[in-house]
Amino acid sequence: MTTAAPPEPIVSLRGVTLELRARRRIFSPAHRVLDALDLDVYPHQTLGVIGRNGCGKTTLLRVIAGVFAPDGGQVTRRTDSCHLLTLNPWLVPYLTGRQNALLACMLNGRRYRDARALLPAIEAIAEIGSYFDEPVASYSAGMLLRVGFAAAVQVEPDVLLLDELLGVGDADFYAKSRRILHEMIEADRTVVLVSHNESALRELCDRVVWLDGGRIRADGEPGAVLEAYRATMHSTPG
Repeated sequence: MTTAAPPEPIVSLRGVTLELRARRRIFSPAHRVLDALDLDVYPHQTLGVIGRNGCGKTTLLRVIAGVFAPDGGQVTRRTDSCHLLTLNPWLVPYLTGRQNALLACMLNGRRYRDARALLPAIEAIAEIGSYFDEPVASYSAGMLLRVGFAAAVQVEPDVLLLDELLGVGDADFYAKSRRILHEMIEADRTVVLVSHNESALRELCDRVVWLDGGRIRADGEPGAVLEAYRATMHSTPG
């Protein structure tokens, strides 16, 4: 009996190293944020990433998305469709929410006609009423997040990268975003989720990596990785 070959990673990092300097400090020493890191992200997988503040989680997502180029190592992407959504989504301040949503869809490969067809669904998910047609410079942080999230999930990228979005915003948005993530997971989308919310990682993810000092300290079944992470958090200061 032959054994099926393992799936090919949709994103693969090999020996990835990245150093950053403090902003506005040209001569400050560089800090190694990612340190010879190896990671494979597989299609149709929901991968959780956990770790202390400053361990490199956000930087890892930016490298996967192509926002940051590593100083060393290699990043292989078998897709051009990686969408990164953070707490401060990139939106053009003088454009309206509708115009920003249209732009986001087109930047992620949708034709103008198809992008316009997605706008009603984006407006419905965002639930910001008439503000959808106001410049986003007038938005609250929660409204920015709603529009950014709504556009990201409607674009349906091959890889959706979410940075610390669970547990933020009001209760209605939290419930809706959680439900939409469940639907994406059930539809076999590929999601990489950075979060400190351990219960959500257990619920949503089929794999979790623990990032520590720019390296992967543990990688595997969510329960086992989270137990090891919690034990360390309780036994060391920080």
